[in-house]
Amino acid sequence: MDVLKEIEQSHFRPSKKLMDHIGQTIKGNSSYILLDEQLIAYDRIFAAARDGYHQKNKRMIIIRGGPGTGKSVIALNVMADLLLKGYNAHYATGSRAFTESLRKTIGTRSQAQIKYFNSYTEAMNEEIDVLLCDESHRIRISSANRFTKKEDRSKEAQIDELLKASKVSVFFIDDRQIVRPNEIGSVAYLKEAAHRFQATVEEYELDAQFRCNGSSDYINWINNTLGLEQNANVLWKTSDSSFDFRIMASPQAVEEEIAKRIEEGFTGRITAGFCWPWSDPDEHGQLIEDVVINDYRRP
Repeated sequence: MDVLKEIEQSHFRPSKKLMDHIGQTIKGNSSYILLDEQLIAYDRIFAAARDGYHQKNKRMIIIRGGPGTGKSVIALNVMADLLLKGYNAHYATGSRAFTESLRKTIGTRSQAQIKYFNSYTEAMNEEIDVLLCDESHRIRISSANRFTKKEDRSKEAQIDELLKASKVSVFFIDDRQIVRPNEIGSVAYLKEAAHRFQATVEEYELDAQFRCNGSSDYINWINNTLGLEQNANVLWKTSDSSFDFRIMASPQAVEEEIAKRIEEGFTGRITAGFCWPWSDPDEHGQLIEDVVINDYRRP
C-alpha cells in the first residue's frame, strides 16, 4: 500500500518519444530559425540551462530584451534542443492567445510541455528540469483568478510556484511591457524571489532588432518620444521612406488610410490597448462594440 500511495501521488514525466516529437517539430519549422545575435544568445542560454541542471542549487537565468529582439524564438529553440537531449523542459507564458496559437502550430501533443504561468500550483519540488518563462513581465501576484474555487486558491506567490517547480528557471523579460495592472513581473522582482530560494542568477541582454526593418533609430525615437529613455534620436527624419509616422485627426482617418494601404497590397491592422471594457460576445456570437470614440464604434 505504501508503494501504491507513492505511485498515485507521483507526477508523470513526458516520454522520450513525446519529447523527440515536440523538439523535432519546432526545429523543423522555418518560423523558428535563429539569426545573428539570437544564435549567440541561444548558445549561452542553452549551455547555462543544461549545466544548471547538474548544480546543487537552483539556477535562475534572466534574458532582457525589447520587442523584436527574438526572445520567444530563442526560448522555443532552447526548449526543443533540451527536449531532444532528454531534459524535461517546459515553455510557459501568461498569454492565452499566444499559448493556444503556439499549441496549434506545434500540435496538440505539445500541451504537455507548453503551459501557462498558473499551471504549476500543484507541482512537486523540481518536478521540471528547465522551465522557460516567456513574457515574464506578465507574471501575476497570484495564480488564483475570479474563476478559481475557494478551496483551490493558493496563498503562494506565482513566482514562488514557478521557482519551486523547476531546477533551472529561464525568464525572458522586458520591464517596459505592461499589459494588465495585476501583472508585476520585473527583473528586480525576479532577483528578489531568487534570493529567497538561494538560487544563483545570471543575466543576458538582447540588443539586435529584428522587427521594424531592423531600424534601431526608429525604436530609439519611439522610446525617446514616449519618455521611456533619453537618447540621441530626438527628431524623426521624415526623409526615411521606410516609415510613415503620422498623428491623425480621428480614428476614422486612421482606418481609411490603412484601407488604402491594404488595397495597394500591404497588410494592415488597427490595435487598441486595455482602455475599454473587454466584453464577451452576445448570444448570437457577435462581438460587442466596446471601443467608442465620438462616432467611431468598434469591437
